Amino acid sequence: MAEKQIFEEIVNPEKRAQAIRDNCDEIIPNYSFMKKFSDEEMEEYKTELSDNSVELDTLKTELDEMKKDYKEKMKPKSTRLKFLLKCLREKAIAVTDEVYALKSDTEYCIYNSEGELLLSRSLKPSEKQKTLRMALREGTNG
Repeated sequence: MAEKQIFEEIVNPEKRAQAIRDNCDEIIPNYSFMKKFSDEEMEEYKTELSDNSVELDTLKTELDEMKKDYKEKMKPKSTRLKFLLKCLREKAIAVTDEVYALKSDTEYCIYNSEGELLLSRSLKPSEKQKTLRMALREGTNG
């Protein structure tokens, strides 16, 4: 069975490495392996991990603030973009203006101030009662 540690009696690390080199059968260059940490090295890595974690958290917090600021700056542009896309998709813009309803015997029509028909539908039963204007229009047409 192989020994876990050889040449322990040689305290100087350089002399120990030389003794191992002098007694080996073969030198294998560039062999990768995991080297265990000393207690001191372990503490150094833990300290670095802690420092790095704090710095990274600080940077992430700053990044979140920057993202928040940029989102606020982008919000009006994004809202306007959505509006423009909707208008272009519908090839029209929604407006609020005074419109004019005209009734005939069977039809209810809504026109804008430019005379364009906006809505046309059948009269509801409650709308079938003639108005003075309907009577006047019929009198001038007939």
